[in-house]
Amino acid sequence: MKNKERRILFLISSLGGGGAERVACRIASEFSKRYQVFLLYNEHKSHTYCIDPAVHLLACLNKNTSVDNKIVRWFFGKYNLLRQLIMVTTVRNKYNIDTTISFLREPNIVNVMAGGKCRKIVSERNDPSCKDERYRKRALFVNQRADYVVFQTRRVQEMYPEDVRLKSSVIMNPTEVSCKAAVVKTKKIVTVGRLHEQKNQKMLLKAFCLYHESHPDYHLYVYGEGELLQELLQVAWNYNISRFVHFEGFKEDVHEAIADAEQFVLSSDYEGLPNALMEAMMMGLACISTACNGPDVLITHEKNGLLVPVGDAEALSKAMCCLSDDPGFRERVGRAAAVTALDWTTERVVRLWEKIL
Repeated sequence: MKNKERRILFLISSLGGGGAERVACRIASEFSKRYQVFLLYNEHKSHTYCIDPAVHLLACLNKNTSVDNKIVRWFFGKYNLLRQLIMVTTVRNKYNIDTTISFLREPNIVNVMAGGKCRKIVSERNDPSCKDERYRKRALFVNQRADYVVFQTRRVQEMYPEDVRLKSSVIMNPTEVSCKAAVVKTKKIVTVGRLHEQKNQKMLLKAFCLYHESHPDYHLYVYGEGELLQELLQVAWNYNISRFVHFEGFKEDVHEAIADAEQFVLSSDYEGLPNALMEAMMMGLACISTACNGPDVLITHEKNGLLVPVGDAEALSKAMCCLSDDPGFRERVGRAAAVTALDWTTERVVRLWEKIL
């Protein structure tokens, strides 16, 4: 039954295109079953995440410019920030918002700077140690001014001073999958994520090239979109593995697409808490990840997956060989991953969020 007295506003960048946005949409949808929920976004993306019709959607779309002039771009940035501050203040006052919850840097800044009386909760979604000094200073500014802070891992929480830690919690991402891993596997290795330097698919291609020397009948499937597509296609061509590497783009139901894979691989240089890896583990796929912050919390090496050093293509190649050459071990880590993921169910995670409202 809805608690119509409680009104919650979510602030996110868009309704599609990123893990943080997906988490926000999922939590907002669950909250809408009990509270009055509003969601304000400021970027238009072509792929919209599913969201409950009970959530009141509010658009404050950014005004963009293609002019390659730093002064003009700076002006538009400040103009967009001012528009968002005005709209959030207006929404808070008009709808008597009790709590505003924001995800990612820009929405977090707007949350703490906008007017209107309400509880302000921000969510840190990245590893600040992998960002520049400007990012870290802004994150500290935001977190110190928020009423409460949600972190994804304890390690990131401990990077902040005591005044921030005392008003914070560590909450995992709510995770759902549409299907479990298939019993019958194909000779298929998969990865899911933006085609971006952070995800380091170049290293994955190098590792697959090494792996392919001893496993020539396997194929690599890359799911995701991004600015590096053409560059990655060229890298695959240079390694002479183009016939065995498939760039699949965005898939509406990626779980169905990867269910028959023998293994899932994440090659990131850094992460917050990777939804793609969490979902693969919940499906029961055998997973390998670089041991950056986030994955190293999810995976216990050789228990429910494998961890390899960041940027180490040779180590990743050896881990892929290990899973391919030992079916019994591969099945054991896949089953253990699915058991671990029981702690990340949407129902459990949403209860933790409700405790901090």
